[in-house]
Amino acid sequence: MKNKAVKLAVLALAVIMSLTCAVSVSAEDAANKNVVYYFVDCGDADPTTVNDGDSLGAYNSVTDQFFGKDSKTGKEWGVVDKAVDTEGQANYGDKRVTTTWTWVDTPGDDADKGASNRFCHDMKENGLDRVITYKFELPENGEYTIEVGFANPWGIAIPADVYLNGAKAGTCASTDTPVVAKASSKDGYLTVEAKSDMDTINLAYIIISGAEIKADTDSDDTTGTADTTGNTGSTGGSGNDNPTETAPQTGFAVAALTAAAIGAGAYIVSKKRR
Repeated sequence: MKNKAVKLAVLALAVIMSLTCAVSVSAEDAANKNVVYYFVDCGDADPTTVNDGDSLGAYNSVTDQFFGKDSKTGKEWGVVDKAVDTEGQANYGDKRVTTTWTWVDTPGDDADKGASNRFCHDMKENGLDRVITYKFELPENGEYTIEVGFANPWGIAIPADVYLNGAKAGTCASTDTPVVAKASSKDGYLTVEAKSDMDTINLAYIIISGAEIKADTDSDDTTGTADTTGNTGSTGGSGNDNPTETAPQTGFAVAALTAAAIGAGAYIVSKKRR
């Protein structure tokens, strides 16, 4: 009987250690969980659709838009410029996001994110610096990874520089190599600019990602919470459940096994005293 009790205690303690490690790893994974906040297919023919292999970010429900509030997520983001009549461009319908100084170049709605692009329209001809600007609402308490890809269909758009909140972050020298850099938001926003001295710029896509940021539970402000449950639209979101949700259940199991181990130990001590 004594040997059985000893074996039970050892087994219980082993399980406790394993579950404790599991809880620790789960918490660490949750802290390091990476979230795509924005996936922008610049110059997409139909911003309401997403190509196979791509998915919308937690903060955007369409792939491209004029700067303003997202109709579903409520976050402010988009290309900074004024809308214009699209008459005179190739006819892809009225869903393309066309601005005064940036037009859309795309082979069609099924074009890869590296092929469809937003380009400078008549900037050089009017003596203007070539620049395309996007602005994104983001929580201030985080560092983000920004990936910016370019196209070059006419051979007159590369090299191109990327600026994040006004600071140069890198230069794209090839369509095969996007610019990848880190930055934090400023006053709740991150500005991404593509600049070049070339004849034009063909900005293809912008992806902004970072660690999941939880809202401050002591505040009513929920700006810092990213919806990572896939509720950003019919085609968007990561669809991943929060890994911390199982922690309470695991805690109960640890407590129960701890009680069993203590009981087994008490039994052994009582047998020795008899």
